[in-house]
Amino acid sequence: MPLLLRITLDHTLVWREVVVQDNLNLANLHLVIQQAMGWEDRHLYCFEVNGQRYGPDDLDDQSITLKRAFKTNPINYIYDFGDWWEHTVTLIETVPKMAETLVVAGQGQCPAEDSEIGRAHV
Repeated sequence: MPLLLRITLDHTLVWREVVVQDNLNLANLHLVIQQAMGWEDRHLYCFEVNGQRYGPDDLDDQSITLKRAFKTNPINYIYDFGDWWEHTVTLIETVPKMAETLVVAGQGQCPAEDSEIGRAHV
């Protein structure tokens, strides 16, 4: 079932809304977020779901689907452990059947990779 998600770069006005399938795993959601936000996928990341961390250095992010992850809402996504870009991923609603992932709305531009401007943890 297609889901409408809002991805917000915390402490900024930057956000995107995307439509993805509920059987998408977190590893693939990472790739969707990278594309939607304009990141370059050059750094480590993790998701925090129900108090558990999923990602390359944590629990297997390929083992959990969005259907399971959104038992509680929202989930957190952290990109670039040096700059610590925190994102909140919120399930807005289920939508009529769609065949592919789609960015449907957004605002603002993410800071450039490795930039000092607007660091979320400062």
